[in-house]
Amino acid sequence: RVVHGAKRWFVAPPGELLVRLGGSSSSSSGHNEHHPLASSRLAYEAGAYDAAPCSFAQFAGDVVYLPAGWKHATLNIGETVALGEQRAFAATERLRHSLDVLDRSPRDAEALHGAGVAEAHLAFEAGSRRERRDRLRRAAAYLRRAYQDDPRHVERAILLGEILAAASQAVKDDDDSEEADGASPEVVVDASAWAPVEACRALYGAVLGQNATTTTVPLRPVALAAVHLKFGRFYLGLGLWRRAVDPLADALAVRPDYAAALKDRAFAHARLGEADAALRDLRRALALDPDDPAIPATIADLLSSSST
Repeated sequence: RVVHGAKRWFVAPPGELLVRLGGSSSSSSGHNEHHPLASSRLAYEAGAYDAAPCSFAQFAGDVVYLPAGWKHATLNIGETVALGEQRAFAATERLRHSLDVLDRSPRDAEALHGAGVAEAHLAFEAGSRRERRDRLRRAAAYLRRAYQDDPRHVERAILLGEILAAASQAVKDDDDSEEADGASPEVVVDASAWAPVEACRALYGAVLGQNATTTTVPLRPVALAAVHLKFGRFYLGLGLWRRAVDPLADALAVRPDYAAALKDRAFAHARLGEADAALRDLRRALALDPDDPAIPATIADLLSSSST
């Protein structure tokens, strides 16, 4: 419900593209789809606003209800205040819904994404190692297909990387268990969990002039810095401290006053035993965010540990 202002909506039923370009009405591939919010200018030039299956304005007092599984994007028109609520979507229900859509549209990226997320949730609720490993593999397969539909989709690339890492760990856990029981270990652990993240990062790295490409989505500096922060946090979550440093440096190259990136890079440096670099980043972060009580405490801990 919009309380103040107005909001532009773009919606499409399950199995349909959110926006169709070039007269294509195919619902089996996202490659002709231009997300209306990827770049307002490009979407306008391509006629994306008129090409959406359904586009409308919501004004103060209007209430919008979308059925489960409908694709949507919204754009505030000026200063807007709105309230929203999402119904809980149980993993089994989400999987069933996504598979129903995939029966009709096997390459629907949103349905592939939904099936992957649902399988991942069910994997962590699994009652056996085998079920967990199998569900993680299915989750990775669905998410890989969704990611291939749009390699610039940051959240999807990171989610795929996290699932691949979890699947790799599940296989390793099985190997360790079998070795303990005296049985032959199962074959391989996938060591390239970060491959989709690096591929996605390369596209956004092009904005920094690292690799020329025509596929990069134009982004404002604040948004581009946030993208690189997400890449850095992916590696921090895996405990890959050295790999985290470069994307965090990219975030700071775009936005030097990004306190969150400075704090995260300081954490990586500290875990690598690089106390001086960590302290430099923390002092810069403190100057930018003097009200954060965690920064002085972390500086004190680093000074204490480096003096012993």
